[in-house]
Amino acid sequence: MKYTGIMDISDEEGINERCNDLQKFSQKFTPGIGLEKLCDSFRYLRNACVLGHKHQNFIVNHSNGLPCIVKLIDSVIHVFPGTEERNICLRLGVQLLGNLTVNNDETKKIIWERCYSILSATLHCGDEKSSNYAAMVVYNIFLGKQEEELWKELDVDFVSGLVSSAVCGSEYGLFTLELLLKSQGWVEKYYPKLDSQQRYFILDLMSNNTSEISDDSAAKESRKFNLSAVVFISNEFRSHSDHILDMRTGSKVENIEGLTDCTTEMGDPCEISKWLEVLASASGNEEYLSVLQADGPLLVQAVFLLKSIQLVGKLAEDEGDLQHPFVPIQKLSTMGSSQSESDVEMHPAHGFKRNLVRLIGNLAWKNKEIQNKVLELEAVPLILDCCNIDERNPFITQWAIMAIRNLCDGNHEVQNVIGGLKREGVVSNDLLKEMGLTLHDSGNPNEKISIVPLPR
Repeated sequence: MKYTGIMDISDEEGINERCNDLQKFSQKFTPGIGLEKLCDSFRYLRNACVLGHKHQNFIVNHSNGLPCIVKLIDSVIHVFPGTEERNICLRLGVQLLGNLTVNNDETKKIIWERCYSILSATLHCGDEKSSNYAAMVVYNIFLGKQEEELWKELDVDFVSGLVSSAVCGSEYGLFTLELLLKSQGWVEKYYPKLDSQQRYFILDLMSNNTSEISDDSAAKESRKFNLSAVVFISNEFRSHSDHILDMRTGSKVENIEGLTDCTTEMGDPCEISKWLEVLASASGNEEYLSVLQADGPLLVQAVFLLKSIQLVGKLAEDEGDLQHPFVPIQKLSTMGSSQSESDVEMHPAHGFKRNLVRLIGNLAWKNKEIQNKVLELEAVPLILDCCNIDERNPFITQWAIMAIRNLCDGNHEVQNVIGGLKREGVVSNDLLKEMGLTLHDSGNPNEKISIVPLPR
């Protein structure tokens, strides 16, 4: 059947017949009634929508059209058990709602007003495909609109369902979440009301989207998030990040003794770590850097934490506690068999010091006021002290070098401080020793420190 822009008699008769069938189904719909015929009607109407606005509008405005569709989908969700037959029927019904909204501003408004509750219920129905299709409907409705007009009407349960669908792999849940992250005030309003796994997902999405490198301008634009979200994350980090210092062991999060109390009473170490990951990633993006550079207390907090972590780590190392999460390790084998590589990587302290160095270095980029503040806080030697391999903080050496470069850029005061440092010899390097090498210092300030084989 070819669509010409005008619905012919056979189209109208076929759609009218199917809508009337829906009205009959809705009158006697119980678990004892087979779903096969309802699936056929949903499928027919879903496919008819593809042919154009005339078909979409006819179904939506039919007295036995949308009202019966809404009633039947609600019954499928709440009356029928979660069998595969029920799930297939639910998917077809939600796909029908989605097709009714495609490129049709008139039907989008009607579907949103009349189907909000069943869309929310479908997001929580337990069938991932149905949830993805419900997220598709929401995405179609939100797309091209001023998101603020829509999300301010959302309740927490609806938002939670959207985020959960994205967590479970729904691409439309993810697309909708990216749209919402662009909205002024959305993160501030809903983030605190979500559960920890949903908050983790949002933070991971934000840090990944800012750190991804892409030449596709459209893709880069779709992954932006509102500046107000950066300010919110920065405020949360400054207010609660001290609690990361309360951790006492290097084991996995779920095995940390006393971590439950720490999480409920003093903050969640995993969340604190992810806040920092977002800030470190965002500070490397000019879209967000100026906002973070204007946040003076953020720099002070980052330097304070770096100093504290260095101090705590050295004290623990002096006491022989190599499993403390802030003790640098050059090789995992030095820790014995009590911890695996995955244990270390799953710990919230993994990469934390590196991200502090990364954040401080990025904040100093082409900003003499911040460069001087870092100097005033005596953090330059602190960053230089991070120029060593640390399995708990991959690539910390590279980020420390980049931070020093940004601090020295156009700033003679910082350059003079670094130039005035005295060489006091070399430190023991267990990793080099395992390779049969060592550092050699002749004592001559005019000669470079060299790597030489260990004497046999």
